[in-house]
Amino acid sequence: FIGGFVMHRLKRPPLLGYLLGGLILGSFAPDIIIRKEDLTTIGQIGIAFLLFTLGVELSFDKLRKVGKVAIVGAILQMVFLGVLSMLFLPKLLGLSAQTSLFLGITFSLSSTAVVTKMLSDRGEIDTAHGELLIAWLLVQDLAVVPILIFFPLFLTSQSFGMEFFLSSFAALGKAVGIICATYILGRKILTPFAKRMFGDLSRELLLILTILVAIASVFAFTLVGLPGSIGAFLAGLILSGRASSHAIFSEIRPFRDLFSAMFFVLLGTIVSLPFIILHLGNIIALGLFEMIAVFLTTVVILAFFGLHTKILFLTAIGLFSIGEFAFVVAGAFFSQGFISQEMYSLILSVSVFLLLLAPWQIQTAPALYSKIKKMVRKTPALYNQIFGRLDFEEPYDEASFADHVIICGHGRVGREISAILNFAQIPFIVIDFNRHVVSMLRAKGIPTFYGDPSDYDILDLAKAEHARAILIALPDRHSQELIIRNALRLNPKILIICRSHFDEDRIPLLSIGANVVVQPEFEAGVSMGRYTLVAFGKHTMKSEEFIKQLKKGLEI
Repeated sequence: FIGGFVMHRLKRPPLLGYLLGGLILGSFAPDIIIRKEDLTTIGQIGIAFLLFTLGVELSFDKLRKVGKVAIVGAILQMVFLGVLSMLFLPKLLGLSAQTSLFLGITFSLSSTAVVTKMLSDRGEIDTAHGELLIAWLLVQDLAVVPILIFFPLFLTSQSFGMEFFLSSFAALGKAVGIICATYILGRKILTPFAKRMFGDLSRELLLILTILVAIASVFAFTLVGLPGSIGAFLAGLILSGRASSHAIFSEIRPFRDLFSAMFFVLLGTIVSLPFIILHLGNIIALGLFEMIAVFLTTVVILAFFGLHTKILFLTAIGLFSIGEFAFVVAGAFFSQGFISQEMYSLILSVSVFLLLLAPWQIQTAPALYSKIKKMVRKTPALYNQIFGRLDFEEPYDEASFADHVIICGHGRVGREISAILNFAQIPFIVIDFNRHVVSMLRAKGIPTFYGDPSDYDILDLAKAEHARAILIALPDRHSQELIIRNALRLNPKILIICRSHFDEDRIPLLSIGANVVVQPEFEAGVSMGRYTLVAFGKHTMKSEEFIKQLKKGLEI
């Protein structure tokens, strides 16, 4: 609690406090205060329920929009990271090829809990890179099943002959069978059955049923020799396919943050501070290798799919952290004697190192992207080869745009704006760097530019100098600030209306040139209040004036 409170006061993610608090507790608290065996038991329960809540929150539907990119990309990334580890780690740290491959695959499993929490807090779940990250993480999480089944064969094999390959194919078939059975059970059997039998369950019975499904899955996976936490995660995925999954998630959501805190505290307690000090060089070297390898492999894979450089950069940064399933895999293999105590401690130490960096990396990624792009722009040949090839397309006839509105970003907010402007027959242009969105809008006949709305050249192509207004629907503040500054450079008289995910961003955005800053939660509260006044017959000119004063931010 103290660690989380301190980080909250410092305006940093509380999980950093949980990790550091667990590290201090595990290193200095005597057993008479807290027994590590008891904390480990509590932590294991917390991990199982944390993974269960993540499964409910994710669902297979997340793969629909970016399924091909996420499935192929996540698998290739794990393979490439394993190969790179086999090539370089034996030379860097003197590890065997088998151990190096195991480390590479384990380090490719990013933290679903950290990434989803950060994206949710920043309002970026429904952005292009947010949707891709969630789907990518889901594929990684599902890949844990074949990893747990296949790698014991790989680590214990003395030779790699026909017997090994036959056993590998059998293990792969078993893993695919478990995943397919999970999907079929959830979508084809449990969902229709639950709709008929449990459609009118009370909140208490729904919560009890949810916990029973989780416990049954943990027990079933334990019987077949797999970690129960994997069963809890897959149980969550099964329930996520039900129509009542939102009700289930609303019931267990209060426990999610608690289980997440328990996991990070546990991770901190079982990492030995003397071990970290003794092996600090190897921990930093492995952490840097993981970040470089993940970044390069992710960028190359996504560039092959032709995604915008901003999407591939933010996605690669988001995958830096080592997550919950890496902990599960390492713990399972350590308990079975496949890896040593030293290797287990090394994996946990690197995980802590990268988890401490992850929130800061995700927060600063947009600004870092802009700085790198600005630096590369000084070398035109390199800039055209990288950014010019991926970030630009042939523009529309520029002469046809004048006295129009520019919509920056076409997510949930942008969709509503374009629908209203289209109804009012106000000419507008959409700028978005999601190719799927751009193709969809163009198919509907909506003028759309492919590119980063914060890019000066893109705004220039959209004829910002002749536009009447620019509406910024993107959630991250760095992009918002760039759009405002570039728009004012092109057109000092342009009307700028900007959304803001955080209350504290409102004044800074107004100070650099935004005319209006809309805070979605504030507007929702005002709208609900107005509807209530109408229902009670209290909606008068005086009440509307009160609402106007609230919107202006005046103290009343």
